[in-house]
Amino acid sequence: MKRLSVYLVLIGIVVVWLTVPMRLMAGQIITPEVREWAKEVISQEGALGTIEGKRTIAVLPFVQNSGDIFYSPLQTGMAVMIATDLAKIKDLRVVDRIRIKALIQELAISESGLIQPGTGPRLGNFLSAGWIVGGIFGLPEKNMLEIEARLLNTPNAHLIGKPAVQGALMEIFSMEKTLVKAIVRLLDISLSLKEEEAISKYLTLNLDALLALSRGLEASDRGQYSLAASEFRKALEKDPGLSMAKEALEELEALNLVSPISQVSPIGQRGLLDMGNEWNLLDDLRNETSLNDSLPSTNAIKRTSDPAVVEATTTGFINLPPDFIGPYER
Repeated sequence: MKRLSVYLVLIGIVVVWLTVPMRLMAGQIITPEVREWAKEVISQEGALGTIEGKRTIAVLPFVQNSGDIFYSPLQTGMAVMIATDLAKIKDLRVVDRIRIKALIQELAISESGLIQPGTGPRLGNFLSAGWIVGGIFGLPEKNMLEIEARLLNTPNAHLIGKPAVQGALMEIFSMEKTLVKAIVRLLDISLSLKEEEAISKYLTLNLDALLALSRGLEASDRGQYSLAASEFRKALEKDPGLSMAKEALEELEALNLVSPISQVSPIGQRGLLDMGNEWNLLDDLRNETSLNDSLPSTNAIKRTSDPAVVEATTTGFINLPPDFIGPYER
């Protein structure tokens, strides 16, 4: 009986050890535990095992290569929408966004660095991901959008495909669905009726809400938590049903990274959202964070016809084969 009790205790310890890391990775906020995970997995790079056959996929931020930098947050927004849809497939595991971002930050990989030889397979090994999705988008004309996704097989760095779509900017949500379906076909996955119905549902249909959510996630990744909270509240103002923004805001408050808005005064939901700026100011004074929500101009890349310049400046996908035909060579 005593021996049985010892076995049960050991089993309990193993279960806790296996499940705690997953809990630490949950959510949209990069916590100290997630950063420690990134440091640990990098330190163990030489001992990482093979990922051949693993049905795990990581969706990297897309890269803007032309157009108004106001839409640069879609670099995060596109990845979030695609990852959210792929996560609805039962037999496919999607790597958490915060793990990808923590690794990129810990490795100090810039946008241009993502296309360096060896970067793709290396990230894939760290994330134990058999496939990686990335891509580029641009706004060559006002209110027009072009998106090209790129699916990479991690073990052999083989480019499986690069589905592309184009259309009016406001059609971004249906365009994303088209890309997801193309990625699923390239992965040779047969969807059940339930999975097809789940994937057909939209994260949001409000472009302003998507942009605010994306700005909030990017601000949070930089440690600008009060700015992130302000953007999440803006997203909820534009689309109260945007659950990811609500959950991210609640996570910031639960981690005591921002002060929750008092709900004592019966001012209504809109009033609570408007009060966000006052609370954000207090948080910024406390945390000495910046209230500047402008995006650096370095995020935008000017389109050029010079192949040499294109090769040096286009921040497309990662570690593509030497014979890869890019969007500027078609």
